Amino acid sequence: MIARRGVLAAALALPLLTSATPVTALVVREQRPGRREFARIPVGQGDIVEFSWIHSVDGTPWTEFYRVAGRELVLDCTEMSLTGAGTPSSAPEVSYSGDQTRMCGLDLTFDAVRWIHSHTVDHRIVVGGALLIGPEAVPHHCRAELAVV
Repeated sequence: MIARRGVLAAALALPLLTSATPVTALVVREQRPGRREFARIPVGQGDIVEFSWIHSVDGTPWTEFYRVAGRELVLDCTEMSLTGAGTPSSAPEVSYSGDQTRMCGLDLTFDAVRWIHSHTVDHRIVVGGALLIGPEAVPHHCRAELAVV
């Protein structure tokens, strides 16, 4: 009888224990004031998040690679076809492949990545090889942000 009570107590306590455990998630949402949420996915420490778009001036692809670190995103690498004003210039590791320049070791920390979403520049966010957000998932010209919560 005592053993059954122990099993029953453990079974009843399990939902309480698991609901108290915080789940880290990556969210794409509207910046203040609305904070509408467009996507949410569980993430773990060290997960890689790819944020890409087509540069509005030169029309070439640009991809940033972030690493989840606690409740922050760390920009590790940037990959682009053209470099110039606004591109990182102090990357410890730079490599070239065809017309692509990859700059790594940037180690820049952000509480959130913010942008004005545009359907015309093909904004995409990929986590673990799976598309989280495509161009149409967020309203055109929405002030959006990517954050770990």
